Amino acid sequence: MNFSTRLVVGLVSIVSVLAATITPAILPERLQSIAKAENGSAGWSNLFDQAQRLESEDKYPEAEMLYRQILSQPQPDTLNDYMYGYIQIHFGQILQTQGKFTEAIEVLQRVIDNTSDTEINRQARQALERVQASQ
Repeated sequence: MNFSTRLVVGLVSIVSVLAATITPAILPERLQSIAKAENGSAGWSNLFDQAQRLESEDKYPEAEMLYRQILSQPQPDTLNDYMYGYIQIHFGQILQTQGKFTEAIEVLQRVIDNTSDTEINRQARQALERVQASQ
């Protein structure tokens, strides 16, 4: 093995040992909740519930992280198109609340461009208008 290969193998070994020794008690609460939600059969649903709770507590960066988690993975069979669009709209609104207008506009425009559901399309257009007006 050359030096680069040994280095990579060594780093992977170290990371594996560290991952195995970290207990849930020392992980940040939000990382624990993500890990628990991913292990459930409806992980996206658990994440969405947590994101809405954080949103209601004005913990927008934490809620944003959970929305990103839901939307960064392929859409599971248990998440229908309506709900997927609904989650994207919430994500856009969270971005707007934090002053991330450009990204909010991109998210909402993607919903408008990609949804066939007329109700989701209407909601996304309204949210987009609010973002554009608040800039």
